[in-house]
Amino acid sequence: QRVTPNSPHINQIKQWLLIEKQTQDWGNSSMAAEAVYAYLTTGDTKLETSALPNISINGNSLTFNSIDKILGYCKISLNIDKTKKNILSINRTASSPAWGAIYSKYYAPMKDIKAASCSALSIKKVISNISSQSDTFKVGDKVRVTLIITNSRDLEFVTLTDDRPACIEPSDQISGYRVQDLLGYYMEVKDSATNLFFYSRPKGTHVITYDAYVTNPGKFNCGIATIQCQYAPQIVAHSAGSNFNVK
Repeated sequence: QRVTPNSPHINQIKQWLLIEKQTQDWGNSSMAAEAVYAYLTTGDTKLETSALPNISINGNSLTFNSIDKILGYCKISLNIDKTKKNILSINRTASSPAWGAIYSKYYAPMKDIKAASCSALSIKKVISNISSQSDTFKVGDKVRVTLIITNSRDLEFVTLTDDRPACIEPSDQISGYRVQDLLGYYMEVKDSATNLFFYSRPKGTHVITYDAYVTNPGKFNCGIATIQCQYAPQIVAHSAGSNFNVK
């Protein structure tokens, strides 16, 4: 800004700063104040009141109430017709920054759930037999749950929920702080799931594992692992569902 005040790169840096803020902390209050001050005093002014975008689904415009217009944020739940192709249209003329996300929620048998990811985050779950080094399981076997997580950008405040099969019990029953693959996190052991809380996840691929014992025979749902950035919930991924058979 001081060297070339009219450089187009200034607005691009401001856009990058806002996108990074979706998933990262600016630190203490003085550091956050410096970032906000730099944003407001450089480049084009982005605080002017702008017209609302026209958002429609299948030609039907979505309406905004008076509170939405003041806050600049709204969340709308819709029932989508699964029997036809649905079209989302967004028409926006304002120059100030804006972004949004679409979430699809549906119910399906666990074994039919396919893995889902976004450009910034993906996860894969594998359960292997440590006792026999085979792909079959029986009561008493020690197994290892492996979670392979890949994120293409630095993330902070990330939560992972791993739904376990009903027939396995983790060998470590005590919740606490862990360090694995140069990554620190808090592990919370629940009755049916293991929750992991990451303060920071540098971009790259990381492998997290924990051991468990098979306790009951039968056919069970393997459970899926879901990972999500808490302050940017559109950055979310989950593993595929499958069956877990115990002889």
